[in-house]
Amino acid sequence: PSPQPQRIVELPAVQHLLEHGDVVITVGGGGIPVVETPQGYQGVAAVVDKDQSSACLAQAIGAQFLVILTAVDRVCIHYRQPNQQEIPRMTAAAAQEYIAQGRITVNGRPARLGHPVDPGRDIVAIDGERVWFKKKKKNYYVMLHKPRGYLTTMQDDRGRRTVADLVAGFPAHLYPVGRLDKDSEGLLLMTNDGNFANTLMHPGNHIGKTYRVTVRPEVTEDQLVRLAAGVTLDDGYTTQPAQVHVLAQQPGRAVLQMTITEGKNRQIRRMCEAVGLEVARLKRTYIGPLKLGMLQPGEYRELTAGELSAIRAYMQKADNRRKGEEAAGKAAEKPGRPAGETAPKAEGRKPLSRKPLGRR
Repeated sequence: PSPQPQRIVELPAVQHLLEHGDVVITVGGGGIPVVETPQGYQGVAAVVDKDQSSACLAQAIGAQFLVILTAVDRVCIHYRQPNQQEIPRMTAAAAQEYIAQGRITVNGRPARLGHPVDPGRDIVAIDGERVWFKKKKKNYYVMLHKPRGYLTTMQDDRGRRTVADLVAGFPAHLYPVGRLDKDSEGLLLMTNDGNFANTLMHPGNHIGKTYRVTVRPEVTEDQLVRLAAGVTLDDGYTTQPAQVHVLAQQPGRAVLQMTITEGKNRQIRRMCEAVGLEVARLKRTYIGPLKLGMLQPGEYRELTAGELSAIRAYMQKADNRRKGEEAAGKAAEKPGRPAGETAPKAEGRKPLSRKPLGRR
């Protein structure tokens, strides 16, 4: 019998499930969608017809997770326990004893001490029962040059272009870290590492992001001072101080470089509007120490080892600073002794006598 569904979700919520690590769907060999779970298991995503032949096929090949598309507007995520066992934990001595007794086989032949095993190709069995290696998830960190006209989301109900279209050929399911609005362009990070994304997006970490901003008309000194000091937005929120420099000034327009440490919705555009400037073009050029460089619009690449090390160090420093500030804030909230009040004397103890200092 086919497994009973544990969860039925509307299609717009499916992307939320995918982006938050419940399941990840990629296309495997033969065009069959493959489901990868956080635990590393794999299964099959099958489009089910009325006779549910695809579901039966998925069960027959031992899928642990079965995602069934039953209709255009609904997705059923089915969970079932597989007939597979993971390799049990055992000591080296116990494993050697199993091998000596012939209880472990590799591809149908008795295993030998020191014999190499490829988890991706070899079939390992203990007492005739096949065991499965737990797949280790590989994290990817990608820099994308988002062009104007693309939404920073993985799908859009209205069929508009999204950043998912630009990384469709990538071997893993990526999701954007932060956002750039449709009319903005520039550096956007994408990853499948949830911890990395959460640390980078945490508002308390104040990760610096630098933009090249073309505004109309030309900017005044007063407007620069207000932008740098912090301005009140249309919702009443006052922005944190920013770094603002003039890169070019021409009649009717100016090019600014602005660095902010917040991520409010359309913040740069709203800051400029608050001081009477219109943003004609907005391009993100830096996130922390990461530079967009010569990467062309629509292109992407994985971060180098040096870039990944630099952004991790930058994030760790920001995270430590935030935690230190939070700890200091909690300590300050503890009730203290009123000014002028001395500590109570311990009862039952005589005060210490002190002899005056003098010549010896």
